[in-house]
Amino acid sequence: MRVAEKIRNSLNQPFDLAGHDIRISSSLGVAVYPEHGNDDKALIKNADVAMYHAKNGGRNRVASG
Repeated sequence: MRVAEKIRNSLNQPFDLAGHDIRISSSLGVAVYPEHGNDDKALIKNADVAMYHAKNGGRNRVASG
């Protein structure tokens, strides 16, 4: 979760694009082996579900699942 928060914070920093101040946000879902799945399909599915939980929580968040 710490790494995901660092990624989210980095993406949240404003940047200049052709003279315009651009800001983006992200919603990240985290799945960790073996707690959230024993194979790639289960991990991807659970990370996807966690991402939608993050989005439903107000966006620009990190959730695990």
